[in-house]
Amino acid sequence: MRRIGLAVILAVSLILAPLAAKVDTQESKPQPSAKIPLVGVLHPGVPDLTIPAIVALR
Repeated sequence: MRRIGLAVILAVSLILAPLAAKVDTQESKPQPSAKIPLVGVLHPGVPDLTIPAIVALR
């Protein structure tokens, strides 16, 4: 009895596997490119462009 159940499960999975793969390829759409986050600094007055932290953010 267990062998029959195992054979049925194996047969059903072999029949349904190509269908699942076909659906998966139909639904795949190209992903939009990721947005690059921007970093900003609010600095009062005129920033000194020789400070390494300011230079790194340029």
